[in-house]
Amino acid sequence: MTNFIAFQLNVVPPRSTHQMRQRLYTVGGKARMYTSRTNKAAVESQTLLELIRPHRPAEPMTGPLRLCVSWYYPYRKSEPKKNRTEDLWCDTRPDCDNLTKGLCDILTTLQFWGNDSQVANLQFKKKWVETPRIEILIRKLT
Repeated sequence: MTNFIAFQLNVVPPRSTHQMRQRLYTVGGKARMYTSRTNKAAVESQTLLELIRPHRPAEPMTGPLRLCVSWYYPYRKSEPKKNRTEDLWCDTRPDCDNLTKGLCDILTTLQFWGNDSQVANLQFKKKWVETPRIEILIRKLT
């Protein structure tokens, strides 16, 4: 069994999280459900699951693990060209903890590990870059 798994997904990272849900509202005293566009995008997290599936290990990793995740978003259209020469830290929504929850749920579903409570060390970063992607590294801690 390998001590680490590392892979890169060459996609634009989703901006929605599984925390976004359908909203309940009333019209004329009757309850209605509203599904926002962002919730529809969260449902598309199935796409992320399918992109990660080919990278899953033959056996789930055991013991304490380190998870390093990097989300690289494409520069905003409003970003001046002069600022696009370097990677900029992304300090906008979604929150890194919500992004991590969704990703950990996917990695648990695909049996990268037995339970996401095995993640004893978590490193997360998100940046604005020229080439959008998601980088994931899972390493056994000794």
